[in-house]
Amino acid sequence: MIKKAFILALVLLLTICCNSGTYDNDPKSWEKVFGEDSPKEIEVIQSRFWKSAHWSYEFEFYCEMNATKDFLTYYFIDHFKMKSQKEKVVFYSNSKPNWFINNIENYEVWEKEHSITLYLNKESSKAYLHCIQF
Repeated sequence: MIKKAFILALVLLLTICCNSGTYDNDPKSWEKVFGEDSPKEIEVIQSRFWKSAHWSYEFEFYCEMNATKDFLTYYFIDHFKMKSQKEKVVFYSNSKPNWFINNIENYEVWEKEHSITLYLNKESSKAYLHCIQF
């Protein structure tokens, strides 16, 4: 009986830890983070999704996108009750992609409790998103 329980636990653990790794520009990444398809109002330009092999759902998500400021305000800032950040210390747990925001001074920064950070370009419809869960 103990041997069967051990084998079952091992199979469950291996199943839970599957799909770990780094995924660049995977169309399923948005769903992995938000539990839904990306809205048609958002054009995802580039993305990187990393998931740990840990038994809990640990991930980091980077996204470069285009969308209207009104939609991003509604979809992120209002929905997640994000707060404007005047001074932002940027923390990334994994290596940030080279294409991810380089000149933070040109962006408004909005954050929800260090788990979701939205960077809105002050002059265009470009935005960057960083999500992390540990």
